[in-house]
Amino acid sequence: MLRDESRRDLQNFTTGATSYALANPKNPEATNKIWIGIEVEGLPASAVLDTGAPYLVVETELAHYLGLFEFPVEESVNLRTWRGSMEGLKIRARIEFTSTQGNSLLFEPTVFISEDWCGPTTVGYSSCLEFVNFGIDTTNQVFHFGKSYPVPS
Repeated sequence: MLRDESRRDLQNFTTGATSYALANPKNPEATNKIWIGIEVEGLPASAVLDTGAPYLVVETELAHYLGLFEFPVEESVNLRTWRGSMEGLKIRARIEFTSTQGNSLLFEPTVFISEDWCGPTTVGYSSCLEFVNFGIDTTNQVFHFGKSYPVPS
């Protein structure tokens, strides 16, 4: 795992890691996007990392399957994306970065769901990755992650 040498206690910067792919498992054509395996409310899912995206956006079909549209709503928002503007809901959901090395990371970030979203599940920066220490090992295609403070719970 990666260590943060700037801290006197040499606390681990990341505590878990998993391999990533450069193609969507549903459509294995190679892309320049980083795809990781996560769990949404305990169900395994593939997600693309996008540090330019707000929130963790859950694929509409998966959101319906998990009943996320029935979760308590934090706020109704209009989200502008490269796919256009869309109305949706901000909720809290359990997300787990599952680890093949070290410890998995379970937390409850703000999640965006929308009937209009036609893209994949996307792990964005705001309200999600901003609470996670992370690094990418491009040589070995490994995504490293660990708890940052504060992590929503």
